[in-house]
Amino acid sequence: MIKIRKQLSVYVKNCPSELARICQTFHRSGVNILGFTAVDSDDHVVNRFVVDQPEMASELLEQQGMVVVDNRVLTVEFDRRLPDISAIADRLASARINIGYAYYSQNCEADSSRGAFLVMRVNQPRKALRVLLVEESSTAGMVGT
Repeated sequence: MIKIRKQLSVYVKNCPSELARICQTFHRSGVNILGFTAVDSDDHVVNRFVVDQPEMASELLEQQGMVVVDNRVLTVEFDRRLPDISAIADRLASARINIGYAYYSQNCEADSSRGAFLVMRVNQPRKALRVLLVEESSTAGMVGT
């Protein structure tokens, strides 16, 4: 399954307690982390989360004084095999859609039979969704099953 989701980018100091504080906030409030990646610099870290309750999560973190930016990302779910990244990148490039960054995550949603998903930040999420849905229905093998 391919869909657009909200991703939260949380900007915090680069120190040991910050990630723990974010995760504890989510845990106490019943927010489940579906996807996660972190990018650091000398002073700060950008923690990117795909969660099951993005609005609540964003509000909770902002109440603690954290800077939170939400973005729309594309997620491609898959089972046993990784999706064909070259086919995805080629299809998006042909449609003049840029992939800013991407990462893999385990899929922890209760209603999903898929084991993991690819998260992609693209410059045109709706167009990318249409392009990949057409590709998925016409080309077996782009997304592993």
